[in-house]
Amino acid sequence: MRRFAAFLLSLGLLVGVASGPLASSTRAASLKICGDVTVYVKATALATGLLTINDVPMVIAAGASLPASVAVGADLCVDITTSVGGLITGASVTANVHAQVKVCGTVTAYVKATATATGLLKIGSHSFTIGIGSHLPASVQVGADLCLDLDVDGFGRIAGGTVTANAHVHLQICGEITAYVAATATATGLLKVGSHAFTLAIDSHLPASVHVGADLCLDLEIDGYGRVSDGTVTANVETHVEVCGTVAAYVKATATASGLLKIAGRTFDLGIDSNLPAMVDVGADLCLDLTLNAFGQVGGCTAVANVTATLDVCGEVTAYVAATGTIDGSITIGGVNRKIAAGADIDSQVHAGAFLKLRLMIDVFGRVAKGSVLKVGVSIEDVCGSSVVPTPAPSEGPGASAGPSASPAASGAPDASAEPGASGGPGASSAPDATVSPTQEVAGLETCGSGVGGGTPGLNDTIMPDTDAIGRVTGIVAANLLPLLAVGLLGALAAWYRTRRRNGPLAAGAATVGEDASSDLETSGDRS
Repeated sequence: MRRFAAFLLSLGLLVGVASGPLASSTRAASLKICGDVTVYVKATALATGLLTINDVPMVIAAGASLPASVAVGADLCVDITTSVGGLITGASVTANVHAQVKVCGTVTAYVKATATATGLLKIGSHSFTIGIGSHLPASVQVGADLCLDLDVDGFGRIAGGTVTANAHVHLQICGEITAYVAATATATGLLKVGSHAFTLAIDSHLPASVHVGADLCLDLEIDGYGRVSDGTVTANVETHVEVCGTVAAYVKATATASGLLKIAGRTFDLGIDSNLPAMVDVGADLCLDLTLNAFGQVGGCTAVANVTATLDVCGEVTAYVAATGTIDGSITIGGVNRKIAAGADIDSQVHAGAFLKLRLMIDVFGRVAKGSVLKVGVSIEDVCGSSVVPTPAPSEGPGASAGPSASPAASGAPDASAEPGASGGPGASSAPDATVSPTQEVAGLETCGSGVGGGTPGLNDTIMPDTDAIGRVTGIVAANLLPLLAVGLLGALAAWYRTRRRNGPLAAGAATVGEDASSDLETSGDRS
């Protein structure tokens, strides 16, 4: 019996020695696995050991030894060498360094990992190896649009992950690009628009026009993790909209969300982080000059109280474009054009070609906010009233003036005026207080009379003569003033001559009487 036992032992040693070189030449490929060591039993020279990592149990060949860092509770990445039979014959060990990778998109390929083989995940344009023994949630399947927060181990393979549905959100923002770092296939990027910073998802791409210093409006697609996955770009072109009315709704914009403004029946989106004056509030009656970006969002505004003025106008409507709820219109009456505010209430009788008297309500921006018809006529005189009189009235009698520039009669005699209050003597002119009325003309939009004052009866304005009327009056006065001066001079000469003739005989008679009286006195003296 002892001899038989010794024989078997010798045979086993020979087989072991012979199998060593053969086993090393047919050794299986290395096995890489990361995770927590939950079971570890060292092998001995005659007995196998046991190692469990990431819930995957493995047998350690008898006589094999592992590094001292292998211990229960250690989080390791082990590159294992196995024999033909799958037994661990050796290993190199490193600490397991975890990394988080967030990726969103549609799952295009998925092969689950097993306890002995790795798996595969393709999402969007990204491919990942799933580590041995690793598992992903059941919602991961081909065709699913997901966002995965993946735990990547020290070998760059998926060790686990959490999954959410990919919620696509579009965010519109305008401003100057202050920072830009493009994303790559393995790293995220950075985008700053003004003071707003965005993370660019791995392998995301933006148009080439995105660069630092560019003033752009970007329509960004935001994935389930709040990162930019895609976007379109346009130049930032600003426009202005003037609107007056009562603020019906107001939701302020924030640094991450747009706001809302409703005023005068119109609705406006407020751009991200836009600021409006403090006086903008629900119920306030305001006039706003809104600055809109390329997306039609309000980026800012100026505000004043809505103060209106009333204006009565009359004349022919030569052009009329009705306003809509969002677009201004216009009206031309009497040759003067005014803008009509979007949403303005204009009487239905207003149309091109109509002769109208209107009462207009004018807003702070000089636009028509409301228009009411006071009178409809068949002519300008019918709606505006007629106050046209001859200018000036012709004089009666021989040699009467034919107009403001007419010459005196050919006879050379001064003309006699038939105006009331005129002098009855030959060559008398019109009374100094005589008034000449200018011909009234139809005015433009704001008034219905022409002249310096631009007034119209019925519009609380004073009619003033125009420069032509003043010229005509000046001509009449000048034409009559010279004859009056000539007649006055002739009259003065005649009076002087008559006075001189009368004084001559009287002086002679007085001298004779004096001589006689002296003679009488002398005679009386002699007698005495």
